[in-house]
Amino acid sequence: MRSRSRSSVVMQNGTNLFPAPLLDNIPVVKSMHELAKEKAAAVSPFKATLTTAGMYTGGLTAVGGLSLMGVDYTPSSTAEMLAVAAAFISSVNITGVTTLWIKQ
Repeated sequence: MRSRSRSSVVMQNGTNLFPAPLLDNIPVVKSMHELAKEKAAAVSPFKATLTTAGMYTGGLTAVGGLSLMGVDYTPSSTAEMLAVAAAFISSVNITGVTTLWIKQ
């Protein structure tokens, strides 16, 4: 159905085509539901970088905590107690980041 607006004068091989022919390559407009679905499926670069950085940071603090822990079963100094706490918190961090990474 043609709208009642002004049309352009189109010339093709010296003949006047009035009214101008309709375009065949009109872009398809996506619905809001389709756009929301595409946005949800895409992984943001921030989330990907945060996940990767979280894995490396958790691993480094765990290694530092394990190296400072000492050889006894119980910590004998404040530094060893802090190392045990750092290793424990890092294990929780590594587990959480790994489960987020697997969900992707």
